[in-house]
Amino acid sequence: MADTKRRGENFAEAVSGPFMRFSPNSISVSSLILALAAGLFFYIGNYYLVIAVLFVALSALFDAVDGQVARAKNLASKRGDYIDHVIDRYSDIAIITGIGLSHPGNAVILAFALSGVLLTSYLGTQAQAIGLGRDYEGIMGRANRLIIIILFSIVQIILPFSYSLYGFPVTPFILLLLVLAVGGHLTALRRISRTFRRLNQ
Repeated sequence: MADTKRRGENFAEAVSGPFMRFSPNSISVSSLILALAAGLFFYIGNYYLVIAVLFVALSALFDAVDGQVARAKNLASKRGDYIDHVIDRYSDIAIITGIGLSHPGNAVILAFALSGVLLTSYLGTQAQAIGLGRDYEGIMGRANRLIIIILFSIVQIILPFSYSLYGFPVTPFILLLLVLAVGGHLTALRRISRTFRRLNQ
């Protein structure tokens, strides 16, 4: 999904102006704090879900502009890129865990969702580690993932249904976890296949 990445970079460039007074690392840490708070509010649930969705959106915004600010200030570095990836993974874990352990979530599906998300990110950077460049291909890149989380969370707020399908509960959050699990593992498999093809060329 290179087009999604480019659109994200264009958006970050457009909105980064007000953030120029801050350091890139402080913006990245703020993104992490917002994600941790979002995970907590997802777990608490009820009307706190609105705050959780807002914090996810703000965390995504901060994550989008930190690199842009670093480049604009000529502060981009491997250390900053590494910190950004570490913060992204902790943010993913916090948000998805909060959703999975919430009352309308499911801890078992949470395990599959988290493994899919983390494998997707790992395989993208692993391709870079072996000299092939970072791999952003697949349907469940981070930008798409955050959009999906926000959309399903809004459904959970507006239409908090709960059905039983052959004895298995179905809620918007459970559907979200299933989408993250299936999409994440499909994206991971795509990146594995893509890397093998590139290694054989």
